[in-house]
Amino acid sequence: MKKYLIIIAFVCTACEGEKELVIYRFTNDDQQKLLSHYTKGKIFSFGDDERKFEVVEIQQNITRDFKGGIQATYNYDFYYEQKRIILKEYVDGGRYVFVIHRYPINVEQAKSNPYKIYPSRLIVKFHEGLYINFGDPTTKLSANGLTFEKVHILDRTEFGSSQKGLFYEAKYIYYDEYYGFVGFNNFDGTQWRLEDK
Repeated sequence: MKKYLIIIAFVCTACEGEKELVIYRFTNDDQQKLLSHYTKGKIFSFGDDERKFEVVEIQQNITRDFKGGIQATYNYDFYYEQKRIILKEYVDGGRYVFVIHRYPINVEQAKSNPYKIYPSRLIVKFHEGLYINFGDPTTKLSANGLTFEKVHILDRTEFGSSQKGLFYEAKYIYYDEYYGFVGFNNFDGTQWRLEDK
């Protein structure tokens, strides 16, 4: 009899432990910052026949933050929603990938209890480990008759000019929360600005 009680108790405990990991989803306020105008095939020009890029792929999905070990459900910390955009450079045809996603502000806290929703924010991740947090201070940028109010400046100084292209020749990349990439300053001082929204 004791044997059966132990088995029943174990099964009930296991059932209680089968909770769903939380999903950090895009909010209604995020929608204007997901670059809906970045549609497949659209070309953005920055003042030169070669200084432009084309949107070649867009993916939006739910993904998992993986903490290592065997790739099974219990090894994932939490889920989050992301939008992945792939651009093609006109200089050499190289591709540039960046990802917009909603992510917990305190990652360690979120990992400690992946069944509870914690405060989160919108983040954009770029090549080379660069990223910006929406909510950080921004500046204003005006050029070509256009004004952008919520611009973040990415500093690529430590990476140098590794190859040809808008993104890789830039010392500073200007990214607006509502319009995406709006400007580039090269290491040689040349400036490129978005010509049309």
